Amino acid sequence: LQVLFFSVLMTSLSEALGVSVNAKTVFQGFMPVINKSYWFFSAYIVLMLLIPYLSAMINAINQKQHAFLVVGIFVLAFLSSRFGIKSVIALENGYSIPWFCMLFVIGAYLRKYPVKIHKLLLIGVYLFTVFLHMFFKYHLNDTSKFWISMIYSTTDYTQPLTLLAAICLLLIFVGIKSNGGRIHRFIIYVSSCTFGIYLFHEAPTFRRFLYQSILKTQNFWGRPKSVLYLLIFAAIVFVAGCIAESLRKLLFHGIKQLFGYFKAKDDAPTDPPEAAS
Repeated sequence: LQVLFFSVLMTSLSEALGVSVNAKTVFQGFMPVINKSYWFFSAYIVLMLLIPYLSAMINAINQKQHAFLVVGIFVLAFLSSRFGIKSVIALENGYSIPWFCMLFVIGAYLRKYPVKIHKLLLIGVYLFTVFLHMFFKYHLNDTSKFWISMIYSTTDYTQPLTLLAAICLLLIFVGIKSNGGRIHRFIIYVSSCTFGIYLFHEAPTFRRFLYQSILKTQNFWGRPKSVLYLLIFAAIVFVAGCIAESLRKLLFHGIKQLFGYFKAKDDAPTDPPEAAS
């Protein structure tokens, strides 16, 4: 319902803002999952259906076998975009169900066998991977050279540097303790809005209009302060999406309360005829 709500809403908003919307676009707006309007959610739905079988496999192997499986995933990720086997294992640079399943296997290992690594080391490794990304992007971006393509690809979610950075972030945040105060409640609330933020700014009919006509991001690339602009744009989109998701929550809560009210009236016992007389 959340995905359908944002898909229909952003399609309607795009039409109101002057974006060309045809019958096919409207149909896709009302059928977002099967039309892959949000590729992430379409793949995630299939992952949810596969989780019982993936869990059964994971529970049937020991830690050593699980560790070999995780290492194998790193190797496949490394080879997939560099040696022409991408179509064989269908990782599609990380935009695929097989890659989601592989990430589930890695996450399951970290949950079953907690890794004890100091937070500062994890932060250091994460920042180092970010530095390497930037260095390769701006100084060694010629991936036609074999030795560069061996270690770096600009667009693949499956590249080892990206995967390592993601694991470091997961381990950094999963071990954070909180006293349950205001900051904790704020983080919990904002985190509950992140999926809605994704649905808000990644709607196919609205995305291009948002970046090209509203934010005009194309006017800022290549400037010395482009990284600063990028952070500002990200903050604007995040806050706008958080507000939209908060309003959606209020609307859904109101509808739920309304249905609850009418259900309570329907379920209320009625007086027998003799009592009424």
